[in-house]
Amino acid sequence: MARYWVIAPYDSTETRVFQRVWKYDLENRVIAIGWKDLGDVSQMTEPELRETIRKVYPEGDEESIFGCVWRVYHEISQGDTVIARRGRMKMLGEGVVSKTGFHDMQMAKERVGNLTQKVYPNFIGIEEWKGKEIEFDKVVFSYWPIYEIPEERYRSLIEGKSERETKPPSEDAPRVLTLSNAEDQLFDEIPSDEEEEAEIATRERKINFRKPERKVKDLYNDFKEGDLDPRPRFQRGYVWDIKKASRLVESILLHVPIPVVYTAEQDDGREIVIDGQQRLMSLFGFIDGKFPRDGRDFALSGMQVMAELNGRKFKELDKPIQRDLNNYTIPLITITKDSDKELRFEIFERLNTGSVMLNDQELRNCIYRGAYNDLIRELAQNDDFQSILDQPKLRERMLDVEFVLRFLAFVHKTHLNYRAPMKQFLNREMREQQDLNEDEQARLTKAFKKSVELTRTVFGKTAFRRFVAGSGRSPDGYWERKFNKGLYDVIMYGFTQFEKSQVIPLSDSIREEMLWLMTGNDRFIDAISGSGTDRREKVMVKFDAWLGALHDIIGYSGPEPRTFSAALKEQLWKNNPTCAYEKCGQKIMDLTDAEVDHVEFYWRGGRTIPENARLVHRYCNRARGGGRH
Repeated sequence: MARYWVIAPYDSTETRVFQRVWKYDLENRVIAIGWKDLGDVSQMTEPELRETIRKVYPEGDEESIFGCVWRVYHEISQGDTVIARRGRMKMLGEGVVSKTGFHDMQMAKERVGNLTQKVYPNFIGIEEWKGKEIEFDKVVFSYWPIYEIPEERYRSLIEGKSERETKPPSEDAPRVLTLSNAEDQLFDEIPSDEEEEAEIATRERKINFRKPERKVKDLYNDFKEGDLDPRPRFQRGYVWDIKKASRLVESILLHVPIPVVYTAEQDDGREIVIDGQQRLMSLFGFIDGKFPRDGRDFALSGMQVMAELNGRKFKELDKPIQRDLNNYTIPLITITKDSDKELRFEIFERLNTGSVMLNDQELRNCIYRGAYNDLIRELAQNDDFQSILDQPKLRERMLDVEFVLRFLAFVHKTHLNYRAPMKQFLNREMREQQDLNEDEQARLTKAFKKSVELTRTVFGKTAFRRFVAGSGRSPDGYWERKFNKGLYDVIMYGFTQFEKSQVIPLSDSIREEMLWLMTGNDRFIDAISGSGTDRREKVMVKFDAWLGALHDIIGYSGPEPRTFSAALKEQLWKNNPTCAYEKCGQKIMDLTDAEVDHVEFYWRGGRTIPENARLVHRYCNRARGGGRH
């Protein structure tokens, strides 16, 4: 069956180069993606490609790079349809694949000429290009260089049902932002989760706001009284230097207009600053006489037009100058508290234009403050949880807090009620549970701590990391270094279904079962790897597979288990670490990569006893075709 793919043929920001390569693609009936430093990867196996990516791009996103390159050479087939895009709101054309992936550095250099050294050497042949340029009025494409879309999505795109309307808005339109006009008024792009768009009911698609102009002295008084918070917990720290802060003061004294400050009303009537923190803190610090970053005395410095004021503090300025500063009016846009919170999240996200972009959880920390937010922040500090995450950097940007939220959201909703995208699934959870009562807090705390403890007991330091089986050319498997969100979701939730007394005695069997799923169940592997792992169908696959496996193991009541013990595996490996599969015979380098296989297949009645056991690579056990163990 033909599949449908979206590909970005070049970096859309380089207009001259883009125009050349797109013309080249049309004339030569090809399309390409980059990562030239990997070399010719067309004949590499999965482990070889992954190892090459780790060596060439040690700080890169292995899964993202692997997914894109692997699709070119192993997933896209003749007869598939390709859509070429520029940016995330413009379709260029479509074509049918005539030649599967091939590597050609010479062609890649011809494609860009002398305009750039950035070449894309991984090509796909296109039978015929149909130029069909459509500009949409919203983001319709993911940021991924290459990804698959369902047929219905393809039909919708080529029919151009969402072409941009060029009619300007009426000057008499109400001061309400919606997803359709907020883009034109505030931003140039609407974020999205892969191909899946936000689902916000039409009747809720409103952001109400006021546009007051307020004097510096009034804002300062609100700040001192606690009614205006310029530094909510989600905001980055104060980063300006004293010269930049002084130039802001100079601009105000010269009556130069300064950018709008965005604030948002909270349910308790206070306002928080969502854009403009650096400006306000500079002014408030100057009036107080203390520089916000380090508390030292704040005297003006580096002013050029009003250089005579350099070295003076606020209290040392002449009264007329102080009055000028205090009476200067700053334009504000205040998002009111009656605005829809889901869309409010989107607006906060688009106002997030600082040098350190706020991530989704940092924004939730601002918007959904309350008992539930306090709970997930507290649970994230759990020592056992931090130990099995084993990634201190996650704490810097509240990503560990988001993982706690993912777990609790599935506890409340279960995977059966999951609706993509994940971002909105988590937003809804925060909104619905914002003022969580104490009894529910206690229940969730108990469930979280139990799952964390069992995860550490059963999986230890390898928890939430994927094990990849070897291949015919290299049978040795390996652990991925990257934290796997899909494994985290199913492992943590799975342990909520059982008591410690049920799980701990079967730790070896549970660990072996997970290793089998990660190396021998193609649907499970696809659900936890590559792109789109938070799509509903993949979420269902991985939860159903793992929960079914747990119930098989823990609920097993037959006369004999199907899984050999970890103790027997270790004993066999110590006695002779050679793979017993007839077509291999190589040394098994790591105990984790070993599997105890039934000499006589289990499904043919072979018993799970030492006399019917042999040690093999996990890959070799799959190659034998004997199914599980």
